[in-house]
Amino acid sequence: MDDHLDQLITIAEAAKLTGVAKSTITRARARGEFPRAQQKQDTWYIPIGDLINSGRLDTITQNPPEEPTSATSTQDHQNLVHALELEKQRAHYAEQQLHQAQQLIQAKQDTIDALKTTINALENTPHKQLTTTQENPHSEPETKPTNPPTESHSPLQRLSRWLKK
Repeated sequence: MDDHLDQLITIAEAAKLTGVAKSTITRARARGEFPRAQQKQDTWYIPIGDLINSGRLDTITQNPPEEPTSATSTQDHQNLVHALELEKQRAHYAEQQLHQAQQLIQAKQDTIDALKTTINALENTPHKQLTTTQENPHSEPETKPTNPPTESHSPLQRLSRWLKK
């Protein structure tokens, strides 16, 4: 990342630069919009790159450029170069987000395709029918022999036996 994008500014400077209140920047920092923000002593500092990546800093000026004079042409040129670098950084960040979104979409599509394949396989598999003997539908179901009941030792049964004594 370019050095000027790593430049740290205070919350007050960030608010002035972005045209919002200091409390807006403070809340955005608390929500994690500026992941590289740093606290030094009691003051928070935000990298300019984080302001750009969050979409809070618009680097394109809306005023038409004035006729340059010899004194301001160098400063204007530097400002334009700086603005261009900031826009390149924003474009790079947007490309990264687009790439991540495309990967997520592909992963979701792969899951959908796998589920469709599974559904098709299940629909084309013959169902196994349970074989049951229905010689006498009203007969009692066959039961397995069980062990003789053993003496129960539940608290309720012990209390019941004690009361009977």
